Amino acid sequence: MVKSKANTHNWTIITVVIAGVVIGSAFFIVKVLNVNPLRSDASSSEPIFSFISHQGGFGTTINAGEAQTLKWSQNGGSSPELVNIYIRKLDSYGNFIEYYRIVNNFQSFPGTNGYEFILPSGFSGDAITDSVAFVIVTNKIYNQVPIRYNSSNFSMISDGRPITPPDINVVTPSYGNVLYGDTDYRIKWNQSNRTTEPVYVKISLRNQSSPGKDLLIIADSALSEAGENSFTWAVPSEFDGDRYFIQVRLDRQWPNPHFREGSSAQFSIREKSK
Repeated sequence: MVKSKANTHNWTIITVVIAGVVIGSAFFIVKVLNVNPLRSDASSSEPIFSFISHQGGFGTTINAGEAQTLKWSQNGGSSPELVNIYIRKLDSYGNFIEYYRIVNNFQSFPGTNGYEFILPSGFSGDAITDSVAFVIVTNKIYNQVPIRYNSSNFSMISDGRPITPPDINVVTPSYGNVLYGDTDYRIKWNQSNRTTEPVYVKISLRNQSSPGKDLLIIADSALSEAGENSFTWAVPSEFDGDRYFIQVRLDRQWPNPHFREGSSAQFSIREKSK
C-alpha cells in the first residue's frame, strides 16, 4: 500500500536505443501524492458479515416447504445494523437478480445472528447453473454504497408443489371515493393465505391515463400478512384529478408472475377544503 504522505522518486528512462547505443534519455522526478487504497474514505466501522450456515459449497441443498435457520456473524458496524436478506439467482440473461426477499430491516448485532424462515413451496434452483446464494445487504450507506455479502452457492430442491404467491385484493379506496390532499387515508387490502411467511408489498399511486406508470411510491416495502392489512397514507396536496387508483404488488421476485399485484377501484383526489 502506498502511504498518503508524498514520496519522490528519481527515474532515468531510456527513450531510444539503436544498435545497442543510447541515442537519447530523459530524467524525470516523479512525485506520488495521496494515493489511497479502494474505499479508503470509508468508515473503519464498516460491518463485515460471514455466513455460518449454508456454507457447504455446491453440494449444499435446502428443501422448499421446510423451515430453515440462516446464521451469520457480524464484525463491526452499527449495533444494531439494519439489513435486508434475500436469495439471489441468475436470470435468463446471466444477470444476478433478487429471486426471493426473506426479510427487510432485520436487526443484526455484532456477534452471531440468526433468522428462521420457510422457503416457499415449488422453489428450485441449482448451485452451479443458477448461482443460487443468500445475500445480506445493509440499509446504511458506506462510502456511497451499501455493504453486501453473499453466502456460498447452494441448490434449492422443490417439494413438487406449484409456486403460488398470495393473492392481493385492494379493498379501499372504493370506486368514486374522493380523497383530499394534506389528510391521512387508510389504504386496505386482503392477502390470501398462500404462504406461511409474511411478505412485503410496494404501494403506489397510478392513473388510468398511464396505468403502467407509478406517479408516487407510497410505501416501498410494507409488511403484509395473511388476512386484512392496512397502510396509512398522508395524501399529498400536489395531486388533483380523477381516475386515480392504488396498486399493491409483492416486493419479491416470485418465479410465477400470477397473483403478484392488486389494484383498487378508481377514485379522485381534491384539494383540501378550506
